[in-house]
Amino acid sequence: MEKVAPSKGVTVHFTDDKGLYAERLEKFTRGEYDIITLPINSYLEHGAKHQFPGVIVAAVGSSRGADALVGFAAKFPKGNVKELEGLGTRIVYTTDSPSSFMLDLITSDFDLPALAGSDGWRVPVDDIKVVLERAKKRDGDAFVLWEPELSRALETHKDLKVLLSSASFDGYIVDVFVVSRDFLTKNGNATLGFFESYFATLQHYAGNREQMLDEMKRSESMPRETLDAMVKKIDWFDLSENCLLQFGMEAQAGAGLSRQEGMVHAITSIKNVLVRSKRLSVDAIINPYTLINAAVLEELSKRSTIRLAAGSEQKVNFPALDEAIWTKLRVLGSLNVDPVTFRAGDNLLDDGGNAAVDKIAELLLHNYSGLRVEIRGHTGPGSEAESLALSLERAEVVAKHLSLVHNINATRLHPVSMGFKQPLPRKPNEPTRAYNARLPRVEFVLLEAGSGL
Repeated sequence: MEKVAPSKGVTVHFTDDKGLYAERLEKFTRGEYDIITLPINSYLEHGAKHQFPGVIVAAVGSSRGADALVGFAAKFPKGNVKELEGLGTRIVYTTDSPSSFMLDLITSDFDLPALAGSDGWRVPVDDIKVVLERAKKRDGDAFVLWEPELSRALETHKDLKVLLSSASFDGYIVDVFVVSRDFLTKNGNATLGFFESYFATLQHYAGNREQMLDEMKRSESMPRETLDAMVKKIDWFDLSENCLLQFGMEAQAGAGLSRQEGMVHAITSIKNVLVRSKRLSVDAIINPYTLINAAVLEELSKRSTIRLAAGSEQKVNFPALDEAIWTKLRVLGSLNVDPVTFRAGDNLLDDGGNAAVDKIAELLLHNYSGLRVEIRGHTGPGSEAESLALSLERAEVVAKHLSLVHNINATRLHPVSMGFKQPLPRKPNEPTRAYNARLPRVEFVLLEAGSGL
């Protein structure tokens, strides 16, 4: 960009502050920076106190496995997030980073009451290098890392396993460009020149991957094959993807990609996690449409033809699986959801049940679109045959609602009858009536997609 920008009439000075997002926002608010990049969650959390001094103009990219929670196999033999609730678990992570947000979304989206009710398992440190060193010394049980430290940790300890990575979810760890509102108003041409340079640079490296890897190798002491694997874990958004997928602009005929508002969905999903994890007040008013500005992309789209190559829209294929294959898929964890309720006297969803399943559909469509879902029906105590029949009927009703109302691929869903085989643990001093009321339930278990990805 430093080479390209002058040809667009722009001089760019880059500052690397080692990911100090709160300080970055302070300086941005004071006018020391004109444009910043940071994850959406950091802008929502820290920008609110500054009345959001900038607008999101473009998305940089999304993590597709470049961030992960890893743990030692001896502590987590099954390799799923439910095991995090084990006695004495310590999770080491970097404060004020995608790592801390990843822990927030795990405790928000997954059914982990022991973790959600306490912070004693958190071991915050100030630098990703410290997390890596603690992983190398086995000083901790689980660690949240991002690339290239993630690859280095996995190479050092072959018994470290990935419990959950950003490859399993969508729209949560997304980096964006934020432009000062004042700068954008007064320096529209300079802003256009900056982003024209950026997308030209991105396009250059997309067509010269070997050059990019050569240049990365000079700055990172890592084997080339490790760098190659690392780069594949980051999904950079080019101009076309920004316009069509992130900002919902109309495509030209033959673009081959449906119009989507990924940025709006991402801001909304991330805000919900921050509220549930108490990083934002439940009363926080965040309108995604006032935080984004598509004017720069609209102008750049006029100077370029938005036309994507055939097949560029990535969709997960979910072929039908037989029962034996379903039982072999790796479990990631159970979603933390509102109770799914049914009408008295039958197995149809009531109003509250419909609303709960609709919320789940939003998560499955926008945040966990690459995973399969086992829908487990549970009942209270009773006749085994009747309990198994009732729980299967209710799981199937939920699966049909997700498929028919929300167009979720039916082969992605697996309704299962649990009957009374897995009763919930009783809470301390919980009255019998309250406990019995919690037993009939529908559980949503996320599974790796398996064959067909």
